[in-house]
Amino acid sequence: MTYGQVRRSTIDAIFVIAAVAAVVGLRAALEPVLGGTAPLIFFLLPVATSAWFGGFWPGVAATLLGGALGLWLFAPDTARITPHSPLLHWFVRGGPFFIVGLFISFFAARLERARLAAIQGQRDLHASEERQRQIFESAKDFAIFTVDPNGVVTSWNAGAERLFGHSRQEIIGQTADPLWTPEDRVGGVPGDERRRAAE
Repeated sequence: MTYGQVRRSTIDAIFVIAAVAAVVGLRAALEPVLGGTAPLIFFLLPVATSAWFGGFWPGVAATLLGGALGLWLFAPDTARITPHSPLLHWFVRGGPFFIVGLFISFFAARLERARLAAIQGQRDLHASEERQRQIFESAKDFAIFTVDPNGVVTSWNAGAERLFGHSRQEIIGQTADPLWTPEDRVGGVPGDERRRAAE
């Protein structure tokens, strides 16, 4: 493991422990009101937050730690599980919680991964657009311009200004047809070229 991975794992572990400890404190404060009812429901919060911020495995860790503490500390006396209880009792009493916790961990981690991928995609798109803009603006010896499907000029670089003689302010929003020769305009070439480009 690299230093970064160890550091991330340590942060995830601290977050899981802190989140579960906060819920233990909350659940203990509500013990006089709730008694033995809903010993595990509050522990889904650290499961979801751990999976959202840390990924699948921190969510699983929060599921196991929260489920164990919830069953040990807050289950009614008849269903309470101790560290010395048989393993089967842990599975029977905590099974539904553990299954739900695994699902929450999986889906929260997937949603967060998708969100981060979308953010990265936006950053990549902006970087690509900026590179294209710089290329577009720096090409002084080449006329580069774009038109929409109706033939209206939407962008116009300095090279196009120099080669065609029209300023950006004059041409943007106007049709590009005057850039064609009179013979091409009469022959319908601008419209043919736009249709060909759209295919």
